Amino acid sequence: MESVDLVKFIFKLLSDSKLFLQQSKICSGNEEKEQRLATASILCAWAGFEGWINKTCQDLAKSSRNLLINEIGFLKEKRVEFIKGEFVVGKSHKHESAENKMEFLLKRFGGVKLDKGNKDWANFKRIKSLRDSIVHPKMGEERIKKFSAKDAELTWDTLISYLKLLLKKIYKTKVTF
Repeated sequence: MESVDLVKFIFKLLSDSKLFLQQSKICSGNEEKEQRLATASILCAWAGFEGWINKTCQDLAKSSRNLLINEIGFLKEKRVEFIKGEFVVGKSHKHESAENKMEFLLKRFGGVKLDKGNKDWANFKRIKSLRDSIVHPKMGEERIKKFSAKDAELTWDTLISYLKLLLKKIYKTKVTF
């Protein structure tokens, strides 16, 4: 299998999400096609967003100085263990959610506390629920939904807004999507 540049892949996923979003808007008269394209847009947006978050965590774990051992463990998604009289980053995995990682990155590396009382955060929680209903479907529950171009657009706008904030605060750079 050919090696892929991770950053290019992440931005391709985001580009694909935008393309699927645009196509879902065009197909608003065809409900089935709109739903399929909206679902693809939502999944690609989340994959790109979480990929960027994970890549950033890996990079900062390697390159940042003065990190506490629990911060390194958090960034690497590894458990911190006490071995032979000292705390070390262990080998066992410890999953962290995208929102926890985003909150940590903004606070620790961007100097910004995530405002969980605003509309942006409410939108984030809503689109996370949309994403969860796709990747963790449960039969017999009201979690399986039909997605629209509006759902895809809310997902796109919200995730890109947070990505721009992360890029601005952590790397002091702006990116156009």
